[in-house]
Amino acid sequence: MGVERLRNDGVEIAFVTRELSPIVARRAEKLKVHLCYLGVSDKRTVLPRLLGDAGIDASQLAYIGDDVNDAGIMALVARDGLVGAPLDAIPSLLHGAHYRCRRPGGYGAFRDFAEWILDLRAKARAQINPSARDHQWGGLS
Repeated sequence: MGVERLRNDGVEIAFVTRELSPIVARRAEKLKVHLCYLGVSDKRTVLPRLLGDAGIDASQLAYIGDDVNDAGIMALVARDGLVGAPLDAIPSLLHGAHYRCRRPGGYGAFRDFAEWILDLRAKARAQINPSARDHQWGGLS
């Protein structure tokens, strides 16, 4: 549901994994995730390609990771974009994350991260166009 809610808000999703599993490829296909990078041992190396394929710059990127193989790309993304970590991520990733999920990986962490992103986007839109917010909520705070 987190993937679908992000997509409905105009957010493109990508999978970056060191796995070469057909299961991951099928999951990406089922979720309509078109940017799927399998077999990536050093995830930092895929970042320029991912940004180009998505047509975005680093400030428009959010990344969630939980283990040592995510540390490098998360450090790069954190410079301009947003990074999150599940509750059960390794301590160094939790320490450097902009958002610490309230749930562990596999138990709602991605959905938690997605909702945080959606909330940030809604707040940014409200700041840009306060009259739209007032109209949507009937002028109530």
